[in-house]
Amino acid sequence: MKKASKLIIASALSLSFLGSLGTTTEAASVEPANNQKTIFPQSNVVHYNMKVGWSQFLSSGNHKIVYGADVVSINSYGRLTALKPGKAQVNSYLPNGTTVIAIYTVTN
Repeated sequence: MKKASKLIIASALSLSFLGSLGTTTEAASVEPANNQKTIFPQSNVVHYNMKVGWSQFLSSGNHKIVYGADVVSINSYGRLTALKPGKAQVNSYLPNGTTVIAIYTVTN
C-alpha cells in the first residue's frame, strides 16, 4: 500500500501540476499558482478545481473522457482544457499499468 501511495502521488504530480505539497491527516494537497486545489486521497482518484479557459498537460499515457466531454477537452498532445462549468471524469492509463481517475470541477 505504501508503494502504491507513492506511485499515485508521483503519477498525479506528473499531470503537470506544480506547487507546494502540504499534508493533513486526511490527504495531501497541492495549491498551484493558478489557485487550483488538488486533493490526493489514499486511492487512484484525484480531484481538480479549474476555471473555464484554464488548461494543463496530462502525463504520458492514454486518456479517456468518461463523462463531461462538453466540460473539458483533450487534444492530441495531451493538453486538457476546461471549456464550460460542470463536472468531468478523465481516466488516465499510465505506461506502468496504473489507472488514475481524475475528477474535474470547472467553474466560471
